[in-house]
Amino acid sequence: TMTRDSSNGDRINIKAGTDEVLSAAIDLTSYGSPAADKPLIFQGYTSSAGDGGIGGISGGGSVSVFSGSNSYVQFCDLHCHNCGSATVLSVTGGFGVTVINVEIDNTTGDGVRFTGGTIRNCNFHNIGGIGAHQTSGQPGYVADSYFKNGANKFSAAIELYREASAIRNCISIDGASDGIITTSYARRIEANS
Repeated sequence: TMTRDSSNGDRINIKAGTDEVLSAAIDLTSYGSPAADKPLIFQGYTSSAGDGGIGGISGGGSVSVFSGSNSYVQFCDLHCHNCGSATVLSVTGGFGVTVINVEIDNTTGDGVRFTGGTIRNCNFHNIGGIGAHQTSGQPGYVADSYFKNGANKFSAAIELYREASAIRNCISIDGASDGIITTSYARRIEANS
């Protein structure tokens, strides 16, 4: 039901405390197309927008938190979880996706599926698919994030397609999972533990 701010883009603030529980994945059917100078930002807060509070969004045990083929969508300061077998954040077909300071957990599907963009300072755990899954060849960057097996074990913590980097991530897995896999060319894998 949002009306697009065609000058600045839009921000959706999610207050810390009680999770927003979804019955369907958020998509941009009514919203339109974010742009580089007009992004769509989902961000947690405690008392004022952008204060670093962690807002919670639950997939209600069955749906993705976000599913769309969009560019310039940002997720910051959130806990996105409880998606059953659905991918928690699926933002494919575009670029300029940003996922910063987000805890992603509790799915047998993937954590984040993205075409290109930045995933940084995130905590991935209890995921049965791929934690951070780059699906095609826009520049991608996964850095400074933590990946840990839980009851659900990664098939792989990170998958890079091409023109992508995995830098300074900490990956805690066992023999059931791969750490970092690549499926194309032009990747940089450096200083991961």
